[in-house]
Amino acid sequence: MLFAKKISNVFANAFFPLKDGGLPGPARQFTWCPPIIGIALFALFFFAAGIPLFAQPEGVALRHYTTDDGLSHNFITGIARDTQGFMWFGTVDGLTRFDGKRCTIFRPREGDTSSLPFRQVNGLSLDPLGRLWITTGRGICIWDYVDRHFHRVPLYAPGQTKPILSTSTFYFDKDGFGWAVGDTFLIRMDCRTLRATIYPTPQNMGGTPSNFVDSKGRVWMSVAGNVFRFFPETASYEFQLGRMSPDPAKRYSAGSFAEDEHGRVWCSTWGGGLFKLNEETGKFEDYPDGPAITTVILFDRHPVAGPIVWAGGGVHGLYWLTLLEKEGVQFPLRPKEPFSHNNTLTRCIFKDTLTNIVWIGTDGGVEKYDPNDLKFTRIMLPDTIAPDQFSAISGIVPDPNVPDRYWISIWGKGLIEWDRRRKEFQTYNLYNKSSGHPRPFSDEIFDIISDKHGKIWLAELKTVEEFDPVTKRFRTFRPNFPTQGINHKVLNLLEGRDGRIWFGSNYEGLYWLDPASGHMEYVPLDGKKRYVRALKEDSKGRILIGDSAGFLRYDPSNGRYEHLLQTDSINYGCNDFAFDRQNRLWVATFDGLYCLNDSGRVTFSLTTRNGLQNNVVNAIEIDREDRFWLGTGNGLHRFYPPTGRIDVYHRMDGLFDNDISGAFRMLPNGELFIGFQDAFNLANTSHLPLNPAPPRLALTDVAVLNKPVPWRMGEPVVLQPGENVVTFDFSVLSYTQPEKTLLAYKLEGFDPDWVETRQNIITYTNLDGGNYTLLVKARNGDGFWSREIARVPLHVIPPFRKTIWFRL
Repeated sequence: MLFAKKISNVFANAFFPLKDGGLPGPARQFTWCPPIIGIALFALFFFAAGIPLFAQPEGVALRHYTTDDGLSHNFITGIARDTQGFMWFGTVDGLTRFDGKRCTIFRPREGDTSSLPFRQVNGLSLDPLGRLWITTGRGICIWDYVDRHFHRVPLYAPGQTKPILSTSTFYFDKDGFGWAVGDTFLIRMDCRTLRATIYPTPQNMGGTPSNFVDSKGRVWMSVAGNVFRFFPETASYEFQLGRMSPDPAKRYSAGSFAEDEHGRVWCSTWGGGLFKLNEETGKFEDYPDGPAITTVILFDRHPVAGPIVWAGGGVHGLYWLTLLEKEGVQFPLRPKEPFSHNNTLTRCIFKDTLTNIVWIGTDGGVEKYDPNDLKFTRIMLPDTIAPDQFSAISGIVPDPNVPDRYWISIWGKGLIEWDRRRKEFQTYNLYNKSSGHPRPFSDEIFDIISDKHGKIWLAELKTVEEFDPVTKRFRTFRPNFPTQGINHKVLNLLEGRDGRIWFGSNYEGLYWLDPASGHMEYVPLDGKKRYVRALKEDSKGRILIGDSAGFLRYDPSNGRYEHLLQTDSINYGCNDFAFDRQNRLWVATFDGLYCLNDSGRVTFSLTTRNGLQNNVVNAIEIDREDRFWLGTGNGLHRFYPPTGRIDVYHRMDGLFDNDISGAFRMLPNGELFIGFQDAFNLANTSHLPLNPAPPRLALTDVAVLNKPVPWRMGEPVVLQPGENVVTFDFSVLSYTQPEKTLLAYKLEGFDPDWVETRQNIITYTNLDGGNYTLLVKARNGDGFWSREIARVPLHVIPPFRKTIWFRL
């Protein structure tokens, strides 16, 4: 690690020259370093560090917001959440307020002192009184919630007539004082009186400053890449770390500060990675982390990885450091994955403790990590395995001997070994000379199962194969397909309770195989050629065979069969079977879901008439809570028979596609596996992510006759005679799947019942004179309603002809 940091320090000074010796400013870009040199440099940092590096963590997805979504600029300099619940994003060109759906942009307006002082925002923070402070390149201001404008705070150094302009983010201590660095001064601002005390910095070193106040009240400052501790009682500074170090090997460019859950202070550096404060010595010490380039840091806790550090820097601009295992986890750009990191440098990281959402400000926009957002984990196969269209995933089985190892079958790509912990995939479709791994007989694998002896069976083109995951050996069985000229495919596999392997083909129908002797037999059934879509064994040992015209129930003990769920008018193509806890048979068909008794009579049907969004039910699984999961042609349906409730999930929930027609398996650990083209979803069906945070409401605008009118919170909206159209614009502040939020409103004295809408606009016309109260509430995507009802008083002044005086 020391070697890596020495090298990185040399290259940082050589290839990334900093103005006045300081850290790169928010509006500056690195343009000198050639791309090839830069890539080689970053690679050197990582490989020399000796810290294990892994790809983007499983289950972590990042949503993106850019100027296409309404941001004022993609270069983000600050993030904060105000007391109303709005998110604010500072940029190099304006300030953006975000409510989950819409962006409102604020920029300076010439001659308007109630507007933003300057377009470049340096930082955002909340004071102990709940006010939002905005620091810019030319002054400071506070957002006024009541009048909805900016209140500028002039700031002058002693003996100077020109105001202090460029100011870093304010950090507020427990006594209510805000600390920031402006120009060449350290500023202490009393947030109540707005009076400031000014302290000169150690020397005029330039650069982009930062500062921090820890939980013990200590004031830290970084100027021109040097860390100082400030002592207010003596107005003195103590050098700690940075480019002024007498040791050339330790002249790193210090960056930002953060405090972990144990109250320990950390500092990021450009060239040295992370440093941690030793409370006994009072000095920062090098922490053995991975990337040498680190910009900003945020401490967090992950339910699986434990304590982690979100950090800007590294090769891709964003990484994790797991503090228990000390693993560096990278967030590389995946062009096919819209939820991967955007591959730009991270400038600021903010965690909303009310929702546990982590907001990431980058050079390419805002990214949001919401642990309750996507319901399904997304995993994509590497391009080395699935670069083309022949990559449809057909099945998965867990390795019977090795935890966190799975075997995945892919149509057109063969057999894949997946090391889940290390996020590694290895293909068996080609002979591997280095490992000696053989390959399957065919790369076209349509189904995969594991038997009770720990062997894995593959349904392939023209063959059935047994694979031993311990020895990596294959046994190939080639059925006798009598019909010539057919591209015979084995489509389905089933292990019977007697140990036989049953399999169905795309033309000849049903076969069975005795693994011990290798003997195979064809089951003629009714003598017709059949395309076998599904196989299942019932409690009596009978084999259910689904095809395009209902299904057959075959009894191996006597060779008899029955043809069920068929009519002359409806083609009940059977795709899958399941038995519930009461041993009732459920059949997934092209025309809905059907429950049958033992005699084959339909006792219940679920179609678009009573809840499905699509009648094509391709697959069915039942979880541990007796909920049915249905893969359909339009979304994943969750159905609970006792109540009849149906929940539907689509792409917005994290699914790779709304048409679910590939692999569909309930794994032994209770996870649902859904296969798609070169990707798959996983879901813990017992604990789908749920957003328990109720939405908040904020009235943002009032319009009369379609023109905005001034209004003040808490005061009634007044309509004059002739003003017969009033519009209220509400923001529903819910950042987890905001497209699913719902607004409900009721005008007391006019509406008899609540009215529900997914719009944010509420309009009333031609109201009679009198006093009304508009009641508004909201519901998030998981059914949680806002705790309080918003109330807006409305007073309508009637025209004189409608008053009692006119009638008298």
